[in-house]
Order: sequence, then C-alpha cells, then structure tokens
Amino acid sequence: MTARTSLAHVFVYDADSVEERHDVPISELQAILKGPKKVWADLEHADVPAVVAELSRVLDLNPITEGILLARDHRPSVDEFDHFAHVIIELVHVRHALEFEKVDVLLGDSWLITVQDRPGDCFGEVRQRLRDDRRFRTLSMPFLLHALAESSCREYHRVLARFGERLETLETRLMTKPTPALIHRIHAAKRDLRGFRRAVVPLRESIETLFYSNRRWTSARAETQRDLGLALREVHDELGGVLDILEAYRDAAHNLTDLYVSSLSNRVNEVLRVLTIISTIFIPLSFVAGVYGMNFEHMPELRWRYGYPLALTLMAAIAGGLLYYFYRKGWLRRSDVPRLPSITRTTGFFEEGGVKPTRDRANGPHA
Repeated sequence: MTARTSLAHVFVYDADSVEERHDVPISELQAILKGPKKVWADLEHADVPAVVAELSRVLDLNPITEGILLARDHRPSVDEFDHFAHVIIELVHVRHALEFEKVDVLLGDSWLITVQDRPGDCFGEVRQRLRDDRRFRTLSMPFLLHALAESSCREYHRVLARFGERLETLETRLMTKPTPALIHRIHAAKRDLRGFRRAVVPLRESIETLFYSNRRWTSARAETQRDLGLALREVHDELGGVLDILEAYRDAAHNLTDLYVSSLSNRVNEVLRVLTIISTIFIPLSFVAGVYGMNFEHMPELRWRYGYPLALTLMAAIAGGLLYYFYRKGWLRRSDVPRLPSITRTTGFFEEGGVKPTRDRANGPHA
C-alpha cells in the first residue's frame, strides 16, 4: 500500500472550533468518527481498492457498498443503508477534453467521508467556509453534503459558460469561413455534452425518486433525516438548472451541423456565381474575337489601320459595362454578409493548435 492511499485530510470541528489534520491514516478514522465533534475526512488521489479495504474495516461496510465504491464507472446515484447514505457525484475536469471523476460521499449522522481518485477538486471554498464561518460549522452534516454538491454544480456552470463561448465562436466561424476542421469540433462538442448529461441526469433522477416518490430514509435522527431531504432537494433544483443549459447547448450543437452544411452550400453558390460572371463576361468577348478572327477576304476592318485598337477597345468596353452592371445589381459585392466580431478565447477542451488555454481569473489556471 502506498503512502497516499492510507492518508486523509480531516476536519474535526464544532461550532466553536475547527481542527484541520493532514495525512491522517485511515486506520485512525474509527476513533475520530466516534468523537463528539463533526468530521469530514477527504481521501483525495486515493488508490480506491486499498482505501475500500480499510474503510470496510473502519465502517463495517456491506458488500454492496464495497462494490459501488470499487466501480469507478458507476453512474451517479443516492443509496441508503443502515447507518449512512451513499451519494455519488461527478466532478468535471477540463483537459484537452472534458473528463469526469466519480466522487463517493459517505454520509453519517455526524461525519462525512469523500473518496476521490484524482488530485485537485472544486471543494476549496467549502474547506475555507469550515475554517472561517462559525454558523456553517453549526449546521448538520447534510448541509455539508449540500455545500459539496453545490460546489460541483458551480463548476458545471463555470465550464458550461466557457462552453457557450466556444459554441458562439464556432457559429461565427461557420457563418464566415466554414472549414472541414470545424465539423470535428462540433462532434467534440456533442461528445462533451453527452458526458455532462451522464453526470447530471442520473443523480437528479435518483434524488427525485427518493424524495418525490419514496420519501424513505433509515436515519435514526429525525433532524438529520429532515435536513438531508432539504439539502438534496436543493441539489435536485440546482441540477435542474444545469440540465436546462445542457438541453439548450445540445440543440445549439445540433443546429451548428445544419449551419455548417448551409454555409458550405452558400460558399459553393458564391463560387459558382463568380465563375458564372466570368463566363458571362467572356461570352461577348469571345464573340467579338471570333468575328474578327474569321479572316474573310472582304471584311472592311481587316486592313484598316485602327481596326485592332478598336476591337480591343470594344472588348474592354463590353467587359467594363458588364462589370458595372453586375456591381450595380449587387452580384459582385458581399454587402449581404454581415461582418461578425471574432471571438478568439480558447479553452482546454476546444484547444486550437498553438494556442494555450486561457486563465480563468476567478478560479486560477487549473481550469
């Protein structure tokens, strides 16, 4: 077992004080959890199989819970057991593509344990609230769960806001200069939206089933039961807002495919229009050149001194007249195509070649 698998970042707190302990072995959690104070033990960047084996000894987990903890691709859900609830949420990480991390939350009456298999999360604000906010420390554990879920929802909103900017960028470029590379970005956008839905919809459905259909909890404390219902109903509503945005962006991504096809058709039509205009200009020029190229013996202009300059002047006049006519008709202008502003901000999951991801001012460079 490596060192990091057996270590936890633990907050032991009550209304008057908070003690923050780093690198706490899991084997010591049992004594800490039985203490009079509330406890949040965060197992970050954990070797999940080793951690589950130790947690099973500390918490006397049943085989079903162990299996859910070990399944890293388990869908977000909410389950209830004898002395704790098991909530699975997913965190979003922005790399070169959107990546989702399963986070297991074990919730007891006076303790909460989170298990993450990656370093880095969006729970920094919750940790700071425990350090600084006395009123927050007086709340029951379900409100800590709500704070963690709320942080993940805010991260969803932040990533989706940047996602929306990229969709606007794609729309702008599709309208001005569609290229085959853009269609690959559209497909990447659809893939990322599907990943978001897999993270949001199952958890929302699980909460809805528990609190709007079954309304059953086995917690021994009525206060904890009531607070947990209130907290998860709030999470349910926040996930609904995220889901509304996802639906709008999914429709927008589908519309971008149609826009790409339409833009390509428009560009083909523009090219054909230019080629048609060129052909139209050269038709009368070819006629004039053909007439004076017949070399009949009795053509009056063949031996005229100014015949050649006159023929060239006539051709130039015909070409110029046709160009002026086409211009007045608007066939040579692009005034009907608006000049849209260029949006050049990039993100990690729509990285452009040679362009580094932008730094989010509010949340730091890791986003």
